[in-house]
Amino acid sequence: MKLAFLIRHFDPQAGGAERYAYEVVNHLRHRHECHVFCISHRPLDGVHVHLSPSPDRRPRWLSLLRFARWTRRETQSGFDAIFSNENLGFGDVQMVHVRPIRHDLFHRSWLKSVFNGLRVLLTPGLWVYLGMEHLRLRPRPGRVLVVPSEMTAHQLTDDLHCDAARVKVVLPGVNPASAPHNPHWIQQRWGLTDRHRLILLAAHDLEKKGLPLVLKAMPHWPEEVHLLVTPDKWHQDHWVKLVESLQLSHRVHWLDRGVDLNEVYPCAHVLVHPTRADVYGMVVLEAMAHGLPVICSPSPFCGAAWHWTTQQEAWLLDSPDDVQGLITGLRRLLEDDDLRQGLVQRGRRLAQQQTWADVATRIEAQLKGLPS
Repeated sequence: MKLAFLIRHFDPQAGGAERYAYEVVNHLRHRHECHVFCISHRPLDGVHVHLSPSPDRRPRWLSLLRFARWTRRETQSGFDAIFSNENLGFGDVQMVHVRPIRHDLFHRSWLKSVFNGLRVLLTPGLWVYLGMEHLRLRPRPGRVLVVPSEMTAHQLTDDLHCDAARVKVVLPGVNPASAPHNPHWIQQRWGLTDRHRLILLAAHDLEKKGLPLVLKAMPHWPEEVHLLVTPDKWHQDHWVKLVESLQLSHRVHWLDRGVDLNEVYPCAHVLVHPTRADVYGMVVLEAMAHGLPVICSPSPFCGAAWHWTTQQEAWLLDSPDDVQGLITGLRRLLEDDDLRQGLVQRGRRLAQQQTWADVATRIEAQLKGLPS
């Protein structure tokens, strides 16, 4: 089949949604003719890449409109199926990797809903996003909505009243963990020893993924506990200055932008992920595949946690603001070897059940219900 995939940034390191799309195409390219329509990309053999003539400029809503117009024109004929990873008003398989905007704006207290209604009236960008989302979610013969967690499915069916028969849950996957080239490179780079304990926070948006909470907790942990953190995509200078002002620079180590996390996981002892908004949280599953115990937010803040039993697959905080839970959780994981090994074993078992090859097969199965 000739398939079109619409995603602005076709790069597995650009984010969770981008990783999902990249891995699906990677596994389908040998069985189908895959065409990717994007603004930027990482090359993949056998995949036909079509680059947008318009750069990805702010405001983002205007960039989205330009991308929608271009992809609609380029894919209006000649394809057996169109997969959309973006909030566009067309496409046969809608891969919904963000929380629905209408849910975030209006499924709150009545006062916040009224306030957000006024925001919509005064913000052209919100008009665009809500309008595109309405077109994306409206019923159409054969159209399916693929979501990465039961939490998102619940938001679509129960809160936004989408037809449950059209909503398909396909959990993200992981690739088999490979041996690192040098499991001690981080210790060597920063002059650390075996007595140091390294916690990892990996995210593009450090505010949303919980760095402030981790920095609050760090003074309560032993000095040998150090933090590895990926650079913020937009506000890195702010975080560097904040860490300096808290006198934590000697314990916080900034990884290189675009670092291969597969080389970082084996060097860390715990992954912390006190996120405020993740429809799933793929970094959590990847860490589990590499044998790391995980401390993370519960659902509805982390969609992956929707599928777990409390304190069985990961140490779950009460909320993204639960600093005491984070302090206690890390201490327990570093001191209680039975607890740590239990989380590691159950987490690895969970990750082994979710491979990208299986994800691609389940996505491929959605093609059977499309109109010819």
